[in-house]
Amino acid sequence: MNPEPQLINEGAGTFYLRGEVDFHTVTALTDIDILDGVDGVSIDLAGLQRVDSSAIALLVHWQRQAAQKDIPLRFLNIPELIKPLLTLYDLDAIIQ
Repeated sequence: MNPEPQLINEGAGTFYLRGEVDFHTVTALTDIDILDGVDGVSIDLAGLQRVDSSAIALLVHWQRQAAQKDIPLRFLNIPELIKPLLTLYDLDAIIQ
């Protein structure tokens, strides 16, 4: 069984994402409001163990939400396993 992803709220707009994000697990993460009551958001991705293109869609989803509300969003510690997908979808410059 795959470890369910967890988005841990560390307070003050700082989150830690860990586990496996794929087609089967991504939906629960899209429903979490990461922008509620914050001036900026940082999401640490170091805890990701396995991803597919659904994880990239999630990052783009969060990026769009933040842009719509004019809230800065940073992704920290982007793991090597996600970088080929960012390159494949030409999102290197957007997700950094």
